[in-house]
Amino acid sequence: MKQIPTIIKAFQKQVKVNPDFDPFRFVDYDDDSQKWIIESHTYREAYNRSLEIAYMLRKKGIRPGDRAIIFSMQDFGTMYAVYGCMMAGVVFVVIPPPLDEDKTARFISVLKSCHPKALISNYALEQGSDVSVTGRLLKEAFRDTIRLKRIYTDQLTPYRREDVIVPVEMDSLAYLQYTSGSTKDPKGVRVLWRNVTKNLEQCSDCVSLDHVSLATWVPFFHNLGLTVTVLMPLMATNSVGYFLQTLRFLENPKLWIKMMYDFQTTLTVGPGSAYDACTRIFSEEEAAKYPLTHVTHFMNGSEFISAKTVERFTKMFHCAPNAMAPGYGVSENVCLATFARQDYRTLKLDYEAYQKNRAVIVEGDTDTTENTDSNQIKEIVSVGAPVKDLTVRIGNARTHKVYPDLRIGEIFLGGDSVTDGYWQNPKDSRCFHAKLTGYDMDFYRTGDLGFLYQGHLYITGRIKEMLIVNGHNIYPSDLQVTVS
Repeated sequence: MKQIPTIIKAFQKQVKVNPDFDPFRFVDYDDDSQKWIIESHTYREAYNRSLEIAYMLRKKGIRPGDRAIIFSMQDFGTMYAVYGCMMAGVVFVVIPPPLDEDKTARFISVLKSCHPKALISNYALEQGSDVSVTGRLLKEAFRDTIRLKRIYTDQLTPYRREDVIVPVEMDSLAYLQYTSGSTKDPKGVRVLWRNVTKNLEQCSDCVSLDHVSLATWVPFFHNLGLTVTVLMPLMATNSVGYFLQTLRFLENPKLWIKMMYDFQTTLTVGPGSAYDACTRIFSEEEAAKYPLTHVTHFMNGSEFISAKTVERFTKMFHCAPNAMAPGYGVSENVCLATFARQDYRTLKLDYEAYQKNRAVIVEGDTDTTENTDSNQIKEIVSVGAPVKDLTVRIGNARTHKVYPDLRIGEIFLGGDSVTDGYWQNPKDSRCFHAKLTGYDMDFYRTGDLGFLYQGHLYITGRIKEMLIVNGHNIYPSDLQVTVS
């Protein structure tokens, strides 16, 4: 496995070896001129701006170990805020700006949880949007709100000295990754330096970012966006990232396809729903204008992956089947846990057995239709093999038993990339210390269900979301397919 230096050490090497290379390219498409608008920054520019963030943190009295919230504005400043916090030893939390009631509630919840001392944002973007840190915030989180020191990434003081860089201790906290909190208050995953460094090694072992071009719109506050699109590029050699605003993608998903084609990018990331959307909004004739034969990796994760969607997408955009690279990851393991390394696989299962928690492979060339009829076949997509040095097992938390291949159970993860718990939440952190028979190590209980077969992991659903009807297991993914 390629040994990865600490993130800031890697950044310093890039500045020394290739200071004028511009790896960060933020793009937008002008509909009037029908041309791409590109704003790029070099390694030297990025490093200097990150130093300025670190300096502002120190100037405002923010010490190593203190927390700082970063509004994910999907701009250069968000990236530099991450790097600057790492330089200063400040524990950062990247969250979406409070543009609506849900995001405001999330912001308040994070404020009350981690008690940050600084809030980093872009002043011009903040003024031009509906972002507000007053009003409701002052009512519900008065004490935490008024003590926040504001730092704006577009209003920095020039600073070039490296005395603001704090040496890294591998067992110290690097950042908090807050879970979505869709059903309750979000939990802050404690990501230590050794966790993120190890997972970056694992990601690099799965897919090298050297001499590649990346197309992405995935938000920086998502663990996939933070790890793969913000941190990994600092480890790469002569690679370029094209960043499209998330809101622009949501307004017009076709821009993602156009970006990959026009810039001839070789790697991209996105959830299953994004690939599915592209198969629905493009006609066959229109898709033929954007062949994506040059893309070697379509990283696909964080959501249910439909075999039918993959089939339609690869056919419409002339992709090699093995270019589709499903993966499985959780914030509690930083990001990536399993990955299909140009080895796309599916299994055809007997659906009736599947509903009874058994994976029975149906042999032969059976025509498959994804529905929940008991006489039909369930086709399920592999999310790849475990990343290097991560132990993935299927088992039962109550009996501590480890299940064999093709037995559906809970997914357990163990290794140095697995984090050590949730921020100031010992009760919920107990799931990081599960035991399995035959293993002298702690495992993290993911709450996800799946099975292993020939070294590959297959996801079936989540324990809390599974419905049991007349003794049959009904998974949300099956309902999604039926509705679609």
